[in-house]
Amino acid sequence: VRRGSPDDVLLPEPASFCLDWLLGTCSAGRSCASSHSPATARRIMALPEVPRSQQFKVMCATAFSEVASLVGRGDSWLVLGACVDTLMQLNASSTHVLCPCCDAEKMVEGTLFHEICVPLPCSMSAALKAADFHGASFSCVYLPYGYALNHFENVARALPLADIVGPEAPVREQSAVEVLEAHLADFDGFADVANLLGVGSLGTRSLLSPHGAAVAVTVIGDDRNAQCARLDELMRRGGQHTKQRVESLGHIDDVSGMRTVLYLVGASASDRPFSFVQ
Repeated sequence: VRRGSPDDVLLPEPASFCLDWLLGTCSAGRSCASSHSPATARRIMALPEVPRSQQFKVMCATAFSEVASLVGRGDSWLVLGACVDTLMQLNASSTHVLCPCCDAEKMVEGTLFHEICVPLPCSMSAALKAADFHGASFSCVYLPYGYALNHFENVARALPLADIVGPEAPVREQSAVEVLEAHLADFDGFADVANLLGVGSLGTRSLLSPHGAAVAVTVIGDDRNAQCARLDELMRRGGQHTKQRVESLGHIDDVSGMRTVLYLVGASASDRPFSFVQ
């Protein structure tokens, strides 16, 4: 991953465009974290994330550690863009925790982040592709997405129906075409989970440990109930594919509308009462 070119490890440039700018409805102006012109479009590791409370981070990390205690620690962990506090809460061996991360400051050698994980300067999709190529598998996967699991799907659905008018309409219209031609849904959270389970575009090999795995996924958006139902179905398909039992253990909700769902794959919870079950 670290030796890969930007084309291999980052999301395509159209992923950086602000959807509201494309539609002519963005009010953030220069303070917007996404691109508002082709000149500022760039390859990125991940989308700008919705902020989450420290309390929610701690609750999710604690719950995930509880589930992770039920599976073997022989395989690596995969944690998407986690903060230092979350990684410390997980209490895992630093050399076994791989963390695809879009924060440039965390990539600096000698920082605390390097002491508790192996940071990877790439998108989650690139990390999964590299893991598949090298035959890696993971016993613990924590995906605290900061955006909807179907974000790019929603973008691809909204743009063809939009009436792009007003300032910079020709530029925004051309940028919208580039977004649609980039097939960005291949980089959505749902696509990541499908590839993780061996039922996506990468191939048929599951990247979860055959000895059992703990999986946690954060879901964000007004349609989170529908996203969770789709996620449950995807996890069920993955279990059927690998002939492993998939158990949904419950979820943690935040007042902001975020939800983290926890699963146990190929292992037994032994009717253990979890402190986080809702």
